[in-house]
Amino acid sequence: MKSYAPLLLLAILLSFGSGYYALFIQEDPVATEEDVSRINFIKSKYFRTHTPEVSINVNQLYPRQNQRKLYRPLNIFNNSYDIKNSLYSTSQDCFKHINGMINFSSFEKAYIWEEFRCGKRKKLSKNFVYKPPFLHPSGVSYAYLVFLASNQKRPKDKVLLNVLPLFHISELNDVQRSLGKLPGQFTYLADMEDDSANHFLRGRKLILTRNYLFYKTSNFFNLFENVYKVYDRRKLEQFIRTSNYKVDINHTERSCFYRDDGLCWDYSLRKILSLTSKPKLIVLGMSVIIVFLVVWQIFTKLKAQKFEDDKRRLALQVLTHEFRTPITSLLLSMENINRHIDKLDDNLQEDFLRMSSDIYRLQRLTEMSRNYLKSDNQKQLVGINKQVTPSVNLFIESVLEPYFEKVELELLAEDREFCLDEYWLGICLKNLVENALFHGSDPVKVKVSINKDRLRIDVSDAGNCSFDSLDQLTKPFVKGNKSSGTGLGLNIVKNVVEAMGGSLSFNKQPTTFSIGLKGAV
Repeated sequence: MKSYAPLLLLAILLSFGSGYYALFIQEDPVATEEDVSRINFIKSKYFRTHTPEVSINVNQLYPRQNQRKLYRPLNIFNNSYDIKNSLYSTSQDCFKHINGMINFSSFEKAYIWEEFRCGKRKKLSKNFVYKPPFLHPSGVSYAYLVFLASNQKRPKDKVLLNVLPLFHISELNDVQRSLGKLPGQFTYLADMEDDSANHFLRGRKLILTRNYLFYKTSNFFNLFENVYKVYDRRKLEQFIRTSNYKVDINHTERSCFYRDDGLCWDYSLRKILSLTSKPKLIVLGMSVIIVFLVVWQIFTKLKAQKFEDDKRRLALQVLTHEFRTPITSLLLSMENINRHIDKLDDNLQEDFLRMSSDIYRLQRLTEMSRNYLKSDNQKQLVGINKQVTPSVNLFIESVLEPYFEKVELELLAEDREFCLDEYWLGICLKNLVENALFHGSDPVKVKVSINKDRLRIDVSDAGNCSFDSLDQLTKPFVKGNKSSGTGLGLNIVKNVVEAMGGSLSFNKQPTTFSIGLKGAV
C-alpha cells in the first residue's frame, strides 16, 4: 500500500487543484441590480408564504431602561475577549484592576463584587444581581459573573426566567450550552454566536443564526418598538434551493457576493458551474476521471495481492497440516527403533541419530509454521521462554555442530552466561547459516560477541546478495533465484527475533545478518 500512496496523493492533489482552478480561480462575482432584485423578491415571497415560529418583542424581554444596555450596541463585546476566562469570576488578581474602575458610575457595585470574589465578603445581598447597574466595568454582566462563580448550577426555571433578562445578549449562548435549553423566548436569542449576536446588537433587520432567521418588523405607530419574527432556517434553505443562490451568516472575515444586513448571499454550485467556462469544466471532469481510474487501479492491485497472499497462506496451512501425520508416524517408528538401538552397528546408529535429529527439526519447523499462520490473531508470534544459559560458547557450538566443516566459528574470548531462549535462537541461527551456505559463497563465518549486556551474532558470507534492504528480504514468500523453499525463512527469523525483544540487521558488503539480543529476562 505504501508504494501506491504517492500515486494516490498525486491524483487527489490533481483533482482538488483542477477543481479549485475551475470553480474558484476567477474574479469574485459582484451582485448586479438584477441579482439584488431577485434576492429581494425571494425574501418577500418567503415572508409572505411562511409563518414565523415566534414573535419576540425585545423591549418586553428587557422592560427596564437600565436593561437596554444588555442588548444595545453600547456594549458590544470584543470578539477576542474570552468571557469564559474572565478573571472577575474567580479570585485571581484580586483588586489588581480596581483603580481603573474608579471613574465608572458602577464603581460601588464593582467594589462589592471585588470583595466577594476575593473572599473579603461572605455573601451578596439577594437583590445584588437585580439592582442596576447590570454590567460590570469589564463589559460582563453581573448575572453572568455570579453564574460562573456558582459553578454554573441550573436554578429553577422560574428563577432562571427572572434572571435571564439580566444577562448580556452575547452571554446567553454560553449559558444555554451549560444548562441546556433555556425557557421561553430566550432559547432563540441563545442560538446566536459571535457575528450573529453582533448583528443583533447593531439592530440589523435580518439576522441569521445556526437554526433561525430573525426578521425585524416595522410599526408605523411605534417606531421605537423592537420586534423580531423568528423563522426556521432549514425552511429558508429549502425554499431557496431551487434558486441560483445560497445564504449563510454574514461573517466579518469572509467574502460575500452580496451582504444583506446579517445575511451573506452567494451563488449556488449550480450557478457557479453555469458561469464557469467549458474548458475549465473539461479539466475538472478529466481530473475526476483520472482520480477514479487511479483509485480503481490501486484497489484492483491490492485485491489481487490479497488473493495471492491468501493462496500462499492456504497452501502453507495445507502443507503444515498434512506434514503432522507423517511426522507423528516417523516419531513413533523412531521410538520403536530406539528401543533396539543396541542391536545396530556403529554406522547405523550414527545414521539413526542423524535421522532422529532431522525428524525433530522437521517437527519444530512444522510447529513454527503453525505459529506463524496464527500470528495475525496473536499479540506475539511465538511463546518466548528465556532462561539463563550457563555458557554462550557451548550453546553456539551445540547448535552449529552439524556445520563445523563448512563454517568458520569465532566464539567469545571470555565465555559467560546469558539469558536467552535457546530453542528459538537456535532455529534462527541455523536458518541464517543454511541461507548463507546455500545462497552465499565461502567462507561462511559466524562471529559471537557481547558488549555490556547485549549479545550479537553475525552470520556472513562472501556472496553477492540481489536485495538491497532487510525489508525486501524479510517480506513473506520472497525468495532468491536459487531458492526452492517457501520464502518464509528470513521473515520468520525477523519476527521471532523481534518477539524475543531483539533486532535483526542486514549489511550487503559483505552479506551479513546480525542478531542482537539483550540479556534481561
